[in-house]
Amino acid sequence: MTSRFHHRGESGAAALLLVVSGVTVGLMVLLLWALPLAGASSQQAKTQSAADAAALAGADAVVGGIADNLKGLGSWNGSWAGLASLNGADRAAAYADENGATLIAYNGPSASNDWQVDARVRRTVDGTEYESSASAKLRLPSCSIEDDEEETPPPDDDENEEEDTPPDSKLRCNGMPAFTIIGGDLDLSLGWAAFVDALLGGSHARLTR
Repeated sequence: MTSRFHHRGESGAAALLLVVSGVTVGLMVLLLWALPLAGASSQQAKTQSAADAAALAGADAVVGGIADNLKGLGSWNGSWAGLASLNGADRAAAYADENGATLIAYNGPSASNDWQVDARVRRTVDGTEYESSASAKLRLPSCSIEDDEEETPPPDDDENEEEDTPPDSKLRCNGMPAFTIIGGDLDLSLGWAAFVDALLGGSHARLTR
């Protein structure tokens, strides 16, 4: 009887070993199948990060160009249209390159496309190409010009009427203290460059993909 129980124990152990072996082989096959997918997913994620960086960098470069142009104006009506002299493609390409990718398509922001940047990049890893796209939008402050509410003193009778000076005005932009424009001339208005730096400082771009 002892021999019979011993035989059954050996059979059970053998069956258990077969089950464990089968499960182990199955897990190895699953792992071998999943590793390439995980690697591809990781590479695609890196490509997407490069596209995001390119879009944001292009948008921020445009803001820098707008700020430089704004500082050189003698007057401004609060509209951003026509101030974007750069499209940001060079900056976008540089940031794509820093992330191991190549910029293959780019559309810069303007007032006509609601200040949106579109960038597409490509990365080649071990002969496999990965492509990703990203879009970013500039959120420029809303600005308007208003007449200065302070009372203007009556003109002196001795003053020459031909030398009539335009009244002062207030530039109001959301989130900023009002800026006084002296006689409608930004060149006469102290602190204009500093106001522009504060208004457009930092990043104004947000990913929209």
